[in-house]
Amino acid sequence: MILHATPFFRSLRPLLLVGALLPLAAQAQTGSVGIGTASPDSKAALDIRSTDKGLLIPRLDSTQRVAISTPPDGLMVFQTDGRKGFWYALGGSWLYLPNKTQSGDNLGNHTATEALNLNDNELRLRARTDTSHGLGWYGNSSSVKNWLGLNVDGPVLYGNGGGVLGTVTSGGRQLALAWTNAGRVSIGQAGPALPLDVRGQIGLRTNSAWDHLYFSHDGTSAFVNAGGAEGGLALRIGTGAVGSYGDQTYTEVVRVKSNGRVGINTNDPQQALDVSGTARATDFAYNATQTRYLSLGSGAFVSSAPQAYSANITIGSATGSPLMINILGGTSGQPAYLVAPVQLPQGAVITSISITAIDNDGVNIAPQALLTAIYPVDNSNSTIGVVYADQAVLTTEDPDWQTITKVTSHTVRNDLYLYNLRIRLNQNNAGTLFLGARIGYTVAQPD
Repeated sequence: MILHATPFFRSLRPLLLVGALLPLAAQAQTGSVGIGTASPDSKAALDIRSTDKGLLIPRLDSTQRVAISTPPDGLMVFQTDGRKGFWYALGGSWLYLPNKTQSGDNLGNHTATEALNLNDNELRLRARTDTSHGLGWYGNSSSVKNWLGLNVDGPVLYGNGGGVLGTVTSGGRQLALAWTNAGRVSIGQAGPALPLDVRGQIGLRTNSAWDHLYFSHDGTSAFVNAGGAEGGLALRIGTGAVGSYGDQTYTEVVRVKSNGRVGINTNDPQQALDVSGTARATDFAYNATQTRYLSLGSGAFVSSAPQAYSANITIGSATGSPLMINILGGTSGQPAYLVAPVQLPQGAVITSISITAIDNDGVNIAPQALLTAIYPVDNSNSTIGVVYADQAVLTTEDPDWQTITKVTSHTVRNDLYLYNLRIRLNQNNAGTLFLGARIGYTVAQPD
């Protein structure tokens, strides 16, 4: 290659002098110049090679650097004062080439091309000196670096007042989880008011989606929903003082079946409410008024005047024959009386009185059932009187059995009154026979 005396080569004269000591080779066909090599890279205009020397570019102070007017893109110098280091020109301005010691890594377009290894250091989310917001690795409780002595051995995201996890879809931000420095966590809402505060529904499930338990609220009612619960929904209680979840012995106390039956201390309730043990409550009430009857057979009564006459209980000759009663002694045509105490539930309403008897004596002493309430039940009143009385009376004579019912209404007050039922028959006459009496009443709650 012939070197002409052009301005370029005139500027290389100092290098040509050095070339007397260093081999110089050039390839005219590629336009590449090599220093220290006879085979310069064809893609390089200048290929400098050495095993014991470097490239020393012009060294300027800051005044000299800025004195270069309209520097071309790519022009590089080394500044010797102020912010020492390499500077390059781009778009007519000078840019500093940061170094790792002073400025850290420069990701350029902010896209990492390989894993970023923090080597157990933390990612500070604000200033380097702000230790209240960051993300870092913490080991287990025995590690030199641990979080509150817990067995974490994993990442910890922390913030001064709390933090948020969220999503962004098409520019729209959605809150997923939030926590505060009071140790409270919320799902679906900010500002948790409880240790766990969930907005919406809470669900628990197995690998089978239909075997689930979830809690919901429609604004007026709260629901516990158990799916795939063929055996029912059970409440179990453990009373051990040691162990964690599932480590104690749990005793089932309540089970609700899909047929609406509830069992207490039984997992197979046979009634709407099936209690294995003693049930106790302040009060009970029926969902509708219930009709009940108190039946009093002849054996429940005693004579009101045994010295004058006695009650005769007649037993029929056939097996299973009914017990009937008539009066022995006394004077036919005069009334005789039998009495029996009556105990009905407090608050019951008496609705009817019935008597079943035979009236075939030919005299005007018809069998009668008289229900009375007597006041008082204590010594607070010197006068004892009947505050309620009603009766059922046979109105015709007939050799056959008759049942007469009288409709009545009276609210039972056992706290105030004593109740008894009196039966009237003819003295010394087998023509009046008494079989039994019945009192009908309604109750709104069990006694």
